[in-house]
Amino acid sequence: MDNVTSAAPAFALGPDLTIVAAADNHARLVQALPFLAADPRLDLSGVTEFDSSGLQLLLALRSSLVERGQSLQLHEPSAIVREALRVFGVEATFGGSDTANAH
Repeated sequence: MDNVTSAAPAFALGPDLTIVAAADNHARLVQALPFLAADPRLDLSGVTEFDSSGLQLLLALRSSLVERGQSLQLHEPSAIVREALRVFGVEATFGGSDTANAH
């Protein structure tokens, strides 16, 4: 049984994690970060568009959190996010994702 319900709420990003929405997504994360759990979870289940800008955003956020002794968890990344992480060769970097339904 998955105990996701006991975890901190996930902060939703999407549906567009591309260069077109990079500034907006960055601004949303900067504003939300102080209010997120110690080890934030990003809900990426609604992401329908993802490019290298989206990846840069995730990597930068992860790096900032690691510097603070925190971690980043991707909650239910959509198929397009999982495929992009695989193509970019960084799926292991986000290995703590709760991707039980990812096949």
